[in-house]
Amino acid sequence: MLPPVTTFALVELLRQHDIFALRELQFARVEWFQPVPDAVGERGVGRVTLRDGLAALINEAQKLPAAARSAGDERPPAPDAHERAPRSRSRHVRRRAAKCADLAAECGAVRDLELAFSIARQHVIAPSAGPRREVDALRQRLARRGMSEWSNSTRVAAILGSCPRTWPSVMSGFRCWATFAMTVLGCDAEAIIPPTPDGLALWSTCFRCKGTFDNYLSHVKTACVVLRVSVDGFANPAVERAARAVQARNIWQARLRIFIREALLTNC
Repeated sequence: MLPPVTTFALVELLRQHDIFALRELQFARVEWFQPVPDAVGERGVGRVTLRDGLAALINEAQKLPAAARSAGDERPPAPDAHERAPRSRSRHVRRRAAKCADLAAECGAVRDLELAFSIARQHVIAPSAGPRREVDALRQRLARRGMSEWSNSTRVAAILGSCPRTWPSVMSGFRCWATFAMTVLGCDAEAIIPPTPDGLALWSTCFRCKGTFDNYLSHVKTACVVLRVSVDGFANPAVERAARAVQARNIWQARLRIFIREALLTNC
């Protein structure tokens, strides 16, 4: 017979995993409930005591005959955490890709920015001589190639060449602004750029960290430069004060470190 305090803790632990019947533990293992919390409910129970009680409960459930379970209650063995993670991440990636595709289909500016990034990836700027010799080489190449095609692709590659590793972040930040402008501000798909100072100030209310808001502003500004629209709105005092207000609200808190440490291993 388990002590009452241990029974209470076990019930709370099983409820967290949506288990309300003993027969549902027939194929379970203690490892599926990791990490076992240090305390459950108001009355704390040691980690070792809770694990021993859970193991005893699972052993009792495994002794139940197969007839004790109905056909609908039978559950296959749950996969390990490292097996679940790829599937969960793949579903998240597919949902995110679907949302990005829908936004690109609706907003022309998003499509134009995606095209600019694809051009920048394909266009490589690699001068092999000094400026005067490069000018002569360009003159010879442009005699065989159109000026308009070369200038457009080279301009995009020159602008985005300073931050090739942040291209996904720039695209993500611009998608965030486009979604906010269309769904919250009610802007048309063709009117989301250039951003207005009032719109950027309202957008700041969605952020908890000033650093994140500054990064997103920088990403949207980069997108505006690539798409040849004005960036005067970013220097407006209203945007600067909105950024300081994000910091003044002080909502953001650093995430707790969840690394495996010596204290966790010694308490097991």
